[in-house]
Amino acid sequence: MFIKYRSVRIKDLPECLGCIRDGFAYRSGEELTALGDFWRELLSTGAGVGAVMEDLEAPVGGRIVWFCLKVFITDDYARYLKAEAAPFVGREILRSWLKGDSPCLGAA
Repeated sequence: MFIKYRSVRIKDLPECLGCIRDGFAYRSGEELTALGDFWRELLSTGAGVGAVMEDLEAPVGGRIVWFCLKVFITDDYARYLKAEAAPFVGREILRSWLKGDSPCLGAA
C-alpha cells in the first residue's frame, strides 16, 4: 500500500460514497444519490473543503480509502443539532438541503 493524502476533487465524489461509515443511516437510495449532488455543490461553491487518502497501488476506481468533507453551519442550526436533531449530523444537514434550507455557510 502506498497512501497519498490530498484535497478532494469533484471527480472523486462517486468513489467517496463507498467511504461512508454510516451509510446505513441514509435510508433510501435517493438520499445517497442526493448526497453526491450535495457534496458537488459544496465543493464547487467553496462552501465545503475536503480531503481523501488514496492507495496509489490499487486499481483506478478503487483507490480512495478515506474521505472527509467539512462545512461550517449556522449557529442556529448547531443549536438545533445539539438539542433536537436525530443522530447522524450529515444526514440531517442533507435533509435540510433537500428541503431547500441548507444550513451550510458559504465561503464568504
